[in-house]
Amino acid sequence: MIMELVRDIQRRDLKVSLDANGDLKLQGELKNADSEFLSRLKESKSVLVDWLRQHSQNHVQIGKADRTKPLLASFAQQRLWLAQQIDESSARNHVVLTTQIDNGVDKNAFKQALAHIVQRHEVLRTTFVASSVGVEQCIQQSVQIPTHFEVINYISHAKLHEQIQSKLQLENQESFDLEEGPLMRVCVLECANDQEKKLTVVNFCFHHIVTDAVSTDIFLTEFMHCYTKFLQGSEPNLPELQIQYADFAQWQQEIENRGGFERQKAFWREQLKDAPHVHCLPLDGLRKAQSANRAGEVRLLLGSEDTEALKAFAKKRGVTLFMLLHAALGLVISKHSQHDTVVIGSPVANRTNAETTGLMGFFVNNLVLRTSTSHDTVEQYLSHVQSVNQLSQSNQELPFELVLEAAGASRSNLYNPLFQIMLNLKNEDEEFVEVLEGTRGYSSKSEQIKFDIDINFRNYDNELELIWAYNTDLFGTHRMEVMAQQTMDSLRQFTRIENLNDVAVSELLAATSDEIDHLMALSNSRHKSNSERPRTEFIHELFNAQAKCNPKRAAIVDVQGTISYQLLNERSNQLANYLIKNGVQKHARVGILLTRQAEFFVTLLGILKAGAVYVPFDPEHPVQRLSYMLEDCAPQVLITCEGEAKHIAELQSQCQIIQIDSNQVRQDIADCEIDSVNVAFQLSANDPAYIIYTSGSTGQPKGTVISHRSVSWFAHWQQQAFDVSSDSKVLQYFPYCFDASVWEWCMALCSGASLHLCTKEERLCSETLQNKMIDEQITHATCTPNVFKFISSKEAYTLKYLFIGGEAVPQALCNEWSEKYQFVNCYGPTETTVISSYSILSPNEPVNIGKPTLGAHHFVLNENKEMVPFGAVGELYIGGEQLAIEYLNQPELTAERFSMVTLSDGVKRRLYRTGDIVRFNHNEKLEFLGRVDKQVKVRGNRIELEEIKFHINVSDAISACEVLVINSASVHPVIAAFLVPHSSACADDEKARHEKEIITRLRAALPSYMQVQSFVWLEHLPFTVNDKIDTEKLTELFCTEVGNKERKVPSFDLEEAVFKQWETHIPAERIGVDDNFFALGGHSILAVRILSELNSSFNVKLELKDLFENATIEELTLVLAEKIAMQQQTEEAFEAFFMSLPNDIAQQVLSKLVEH
Repeated sequence: MIMELVRDIQRRDLKVSLDANGDLKLQGELKNADSEFLSRLKESKSVLVDWLRQHSQNHVQIGKADRTKPLLASFAQQRLWLAQQIDESSARNHVVLTTQIDNGVDKNAFKQALAHIVQRHEVLRTTFVASSVGVEQCIQQSVQIPTHFEVINYISHAKLHEQIQSKLQLENQESFDLEEGPLMRVCVLECANDQEKKLTVVNFCFHHIVTDAVSTDIFLTEFMHCYTKFLQGSEPNLPELQIQYADFAQWQQEIENRGGFERQKAFWREQLKDAPHVHCLPLDGLRKAQSANRAGEVRLLLGSEDTEALKAFAKKRGVTLFMLLHAALGLVISKHSQHDTVVIGSPVANRTNAETTGLMGFFVNNLVLRTSTSHDTVEQYLSHVQSVNQLSQSNQELPFELVLEAAGASRSNLYNPLFQIMLNLKNEDEEFVEVLEGTRGYSSKSEQIKFDIDINFRNYDNELELIWAYNTDLFGTHRMEVMAQQTMDSLRQFTRIENLNDVAVSELLAATSDEIDHLMALSNSRHKSNSERPRTEFIHELFNAQAKCNPKRAAIVDVQGTISYQLLNERSNQLANYLIKNGVQKHARVGILLTRQAEFFVTLLGILKAGAVYVPFDPEHPVQRLSYMLEDCAPQVLITCEGEAKHIAELQSQCQIIQIDSNQVRQDIADCEIDSVNVAFQLSANDPAYIIYTSGSTGQPKGTVISHRSVSWFAHWQQQAFDVSSDSKVLQYFPYCFDASVWEWCMALCSGASLHLCTKEERLCSETLQNKMIDEQITHATCTPNVFKFISSKEAYTLKYLFIGGEAVPQALCNEWSEKYQFVNCYGPTETTVISSYSILSPNEPVNIGKPTLGAHHFVLNENKEMVPFGAVGELYIGGEQLAIEYLNQPELTAERFSMVTLSDGVKRRLYRTGDIVRFNHNEKLEFLGRVDKQVKVRGNRIELEEIKFHINVSDAISACEVLVINSASVHPVIAAFLVPHSSACADDEKARHEKEIITRLRAALPSYMQVQSFVWLEHLPFTVNDKIDTEKLTELFCTEVGNKERKVPSFDLEEAVFKQWETHIPAERIGVDDNFFALGGHSILAVRILSELNSSFNVKLELKDLFENATIEELTLVLAEKIAMQQQTEEAFEAFFMSLPNDIAQQVLSKLVEH
């Protein structure tokens, strides 16, 4: 990279500049310019010329700052100061330097050396305070650095390291006070025993705001020089410093003030346009506002042969080693996130001015490197990575804080802005450079991590070490080990490519053979052995077998009584024979339009035994919908009853109508054979068994055709998996036109269990349903999460298994029910015969959809229908025995959703594309993350709306919720939540309270770009005729009720004072007291100025986190009022202040004071 070359030029005592014609000119000790260096210089000539031109334009010599004026902190220092205000106890921004000295230390010489360095570098005597102009540096004349000497008497080396680490961890975790200082401390551990030589470990702990990696090297070198001199009784002779860090900070401010950074701002604005502000790697844990940020670590070594090959490849290709590391890491991140845009950070020393040489301070800057893997060949991809690095290096002087502003980056205390993955390469032989004989580095492991993932490569002479650190709250060890190993494998892959133009990037992104073997094993953990196959592949034969074994047992239980297996078998046989006599042919479609009663199951079984296909219709559906479905499926016969006669008249169906409860039909059925069914044809297991209609994307329902084989495999698996026997009692909750009803009746009637039918009242009333489950001693029940929200888990149920499905399961519901019962989360589209995966959940286990059912196969694929790596996000494709035959009369849709796919093992499979976004978690179970069609982008950030809904639905106050991104001409993209309260009598103040609770929960769990900006309360969610949420109607409601609402103005003096500060500092056209500070364009620096003005005006101490946690004028005014109240010295003053507040505000403040 360019700065590596610049530093190399300086090391060789050479100078480069531009002559009068703008050409490159080399001066100095030309003997130091060997052929390899000249070759690199030639390759990088154009980039170096660009850098010199820009540097000469921007370069203003750093002079002494006017010390009579406020000394502003540098941009980098301001960012760290802000981070400290939000999390005062965090040790993430501590810089630790630990060294080991074989002999003891001389305390006097040690203290003298430390004092000399502190006096030499002003930054080590600096503290920081907020003012109306920003964050100021306060330089003390002298500072006493806390220095702690301790003796450790040890017996063995084995336990000594443990003792030292324990003491240093405590030492390094203690926070610094940026306002009081000092911002460094020293701990000296003198370790000794009787047998061995004395060992001393010296630990220097700094706050990052006063130092960086180069500065610690400067510190150590100068400190050891001074220590040696004082030990010898002489004075140090270090070169005089021309400037101090405060001078650099003011120089930086001057460049910004005169517009010197505008060109670089324009570059970064364009470079980061629409870039995601948070990486797209799926997390194994939730982000938390108060996170321990514990660091895990994976270490790998690239051997000498591979390292030499990699360096040779870099030289041949004309790229730096760092560029190759960056390219390899980009591939791995893209592979696991299934996102072609990759944004990482990388530190640069940012010492482009000669005056900064030898100066301590926080100079380091972060480059934001945005690359894309959407290139055809490896040659194109490497050229792209090279260009990104070179251009970014050429624009490295813009402080990261100004890059954030230029990019319009979102701020959050949950993650680092713009990038959360850091990559660094250290070119050194050791971690610690020996500066004195008998002195060497001591490995002190960091317990905390600043980023989600922090990757460091150490470039030794003949080996390359990878240290992959990660936040253990966010990532599991296994995934990090896999990604680290894949990065090393990618580096090896580069060296084995003969022609970069012949290899596609997609080949490097593809899963490896080992990964494919693992993923194939996960696709179905249950193999189709003979013992696992169903005894028959016809569902009615499974029922017949139970009728033969358990003739007298109850098969159907409803409000009218009980029907035994024998009676159900006989009546269904008679109906089958009746249908055959009346011309019902093999594969004929027979519709069922019956209310919820036992007669439905007589009819269903009779149709199947006749070799026909049953098609259930719900009498409660609109006539228009029923008419369409009847026309679409064109049943040969429609079986109904007298109660549905009005529907028949309205439907005007052309098919044969059989009114099953008419006297003539009853008599004709009774005259039919009772013991067997006389079919004149042979059925195939691939023949259709039933057709279920579901909502369609065209606006009309679509019929899904399911085969006998699919249902028999499904029923056989149920019996095996969930201990269903003739003693079981299964609840029939779902309407017959839903495929979930097939799950219920198959579970009972194919296993000899009794099926207990719910009435409409029992379905709609949670208390009645609860009593039914208790009174009838239900052992197996299936419902949606929304139903079980209203059923008490504390009652004495006889449940063995509780099945839940149809929608996402709230974690709280899982925790509540899984403590007592086998709580099974069921997943499966209608197209895969009701259920294709399941998971028996445990309390506090993250909700997942588990593993495939018997005969089903799950594959997580990318857009190119290639298997993604383990743990990566992709779309779920399902294959196996339970796939539907087709969509009735829709060959194009069938071909689109069911296709032959050849996977990486070379086998061609028929797979169903679900449209569901999933990934395998660290327990090798599938997690549902959302829908492809509900995946949206807001300001470049990919958002799963289901994730937001999940956190809202945790609230007991919400019965239904939908989240949309509203895009309209009148407003910027807004995330809006539409809420239905549990209680229809929910008052406005209760709704406001619920909103605040939800906002608090979302802020604690989700990044800022996923925060809901508007709430709309409804009596119920609007649905289309296809039973889908009407998003167009919701958008309409938003625009009328929220998009055009009046600006809310201040209502009392204190609120007016806060409002004026916002109005003065925030560049927004209209500000309401309920508008979010950050949504209006506010950022951390503006927050400091506003809070400083308010603190000065009211003599209080509002902190930055007060604004982060109370981001509207209304909320911040309450906090301000509370702090003012606590400042009052007398009872009279206290009362007078409260008299100035509106009654409701005064009451809220009093409540807060009582809490404290």
